[in-house]
Amino acid sequence: MTARRPLLIAILPLVSLAIACGGASGGSSAGSAGGASAESGGQFRGDSSAMPSFGGWAWGSVPADAVVKAGFDWFETGYPGDTATNDTLRAGGVRPFAYINLGELVSDLQGEAGYNGPFLRTNSDWGTYLVDVTNQSWQDWLVHRADYAYQTGSRGVKWDVATPDVPQGKTRDDVNAAIAAVMQRVLAMHPDMKFIFNQGFEFALAYPQYVSGIETEGLFSASSAQNAFCQPWNDPYYWGPQYDQAKQIHQKGIPVFDAEYFDPGSDQARQLYGTIVAQGMVPYITSDHWNIRGWGYNVPAGW
Repeated sequence: MTARRPLLIAILPLVSLAIACGGASGGSSAGSAGGASAESGGQFRGDSSAMPSFGGWAWGSVPADAVVKAGFDWFETGYPGDTATNDTLRAGGVRPFAYINLGELVSDLQGEAGYNGPFLRTNSDWGTYLVDVTNQSWQDWLVHRADYAYQTGSRGVKWDVATPDVPQGKTRDDVNAAIAAVMQRVLAMHPDMKFIFNQGFEFALAYPQYVSGIETEGLFSASSAQNAFCQPWNDPYYWGPQYDQAKQIHQKGIPVFDAEYFDPGSDQARQLYGTIVAQGMVPYITSDHWNIRGWGYNVPAGW
């Protein structure tokens, strides 16, 4: 699969972990599935929860039967089009989310996307091109992509790069308004869709009506800052401000998902899980490639 998210590798010195934050006990598996049928959009287990259990799988075949048995509420399945996986999840009461990059174009989709606007810069880590999301051709592509996700069984979209670059002559308000226009068009076609935004804090604060959840990565490990493990508020530069935004969004009743990249069986993972849950947020502790059976909220690792 083409690269699908900015790579965040959590590197943490082992010193001072004992005083960084408290430990946590593992969660127990959620109850048996009971939600919308495969034939309907409907409501899914976890839709009305402030802390729906969320996980994902990015590389290779999704172990769909195991996802259902594990008790996840919502689950990200990768690029749109995996009808068989989506059917299995929906039949088991799990809402399937497709992955769509909101702010970047990958080379293998360039022809299909039909984007005719400028490339603002290149993401050299992944070889992707940052686009002008206010451009009409890009908005049309996103709507088309979301519709394709729905037609192949997804009932949600996880929008990556949800704080896109601001093109010359435009403002952040213009960018957010363009994103909102896309969400309006998708919901007009498929009102039962839900949207998770990766790193879309500014959009979520401006247009909370379109946001079913916010995802962030490494917020509580805060690996780039000293003395901020499980205490991101101690970093005044990056993690602290992001934590403040996450709390604002959480206070609006929007679930906040924090992906952390540690061995789910490690002491660091136990500390992170306990701290994230204590903050009223939803952890998913997995690999940085999202290709292991990670530790979700009330879903033990190894499911």
